[in-house]
Amino acid sequence: QLEVDCIITSYIYIRRIVDCGLPLTRLNVRPITLAALLLASKVSDDESMWNCDFAKTFKPQINQKKINEWEALFLAGIRFNVVVSTSEYTKLYFLLREHQQQAKIQIAPLNQTRAEELEALSTIALKRLKAINFGNKRRAATFDSCKMPSPLAIFN
Repeated sequence: QLEVDCIITSYIYIRRIVDCGLPLTRLNVRPITLAALLLASKVSDDESMWNCDFAKTFKPQINQKKINEWEALFLAGIRFNVVVSTSEYTKLYFLLREHQQQAKIQIAPLNQTRAEELEALSTIALKRLKAINFGNKRRAATFDSCKMPSPLAIFN
């Protein structure tokens, strides 16, 4: 089960990929949303879902290989920027709270401690990404060396 934190964080990630020049279309909205939810789950949940869990949920329409590819492309598309600051998260959180009455969305109250925990979790995730051995190459270069098309081309 995805927590509300994941939904808010995934929305922030989707906005980042759109801000990088990728428009959402009826053809790419599902892969982008799935990749954002998966990534947000890994960053903000202590016991996040694995790619194989998502694959089982969407089987037979989507397999694990495809989910892995979407995740890698999504990370490249947001330039591995998985850190969500407390202010960025809080701004969106309170915007949703404003609309809570109309949409009947249930959101647990956000306190300073939880906001700081979320920021710390996203910072840890970024450090883990940086610690991955990419063979002394820049992260972006690894996607080029795999002869993978641009994330913007794949999701379009």
